[in-house]
Amino acid sequence: MRSRLPADLAKSLGGQRATFAVAGAESTVKLAPIFKVSLRTKDAGEARLRHASMQAQLQERWAAARNGAVSLSFKDIRALAGIWYRDLVTTNQDEPGDVEGWEIYQDDLGEGLAYFDPEGDGVKREPYDPKQGTRILSGTSTSTTS
Repeated sequence: MRSRLPADLAKSLGGQRATFAVAGAESTVKLAPIFKVSLRTKDAGEARLRHASMQAQLQERWAAARNGAVSLSFKDIRALAGIWYRDLVTTNQDEPGDVEGWEIYQDDLGEGLAYFDPEGDGVKREPYDPKQGTRILSGTSTSTTS
């Protein structure tokens, strides 16, 4: 798919690399005035679904760039941890399952917390985006790689 870098973001994002999730894999592209991301399919129906996913990822990235980084207080971070913990306990109190099933929580926690790193650059590490980290930790985000 071809996409256009919004004019108001061209100066701040132009030339940077961005990583997107496409068909369960990552695609990294250089942001230019017009750039292409392969949808990795020739099937028209599947391409439409993947195009919609890409559009959502792009809009989320543009919004984050426009809104800038947000700071969470220690109280906010504790509240998020509490929500996550209560959900985890409620879901698993009767039957916690086997050890291997718990690895997903480790992955989710690591993925969500990665967005709270103020040195995140969006290339080697997730970009600093506490809103995205909050969505992942609260379970309200589909897994997207920004």
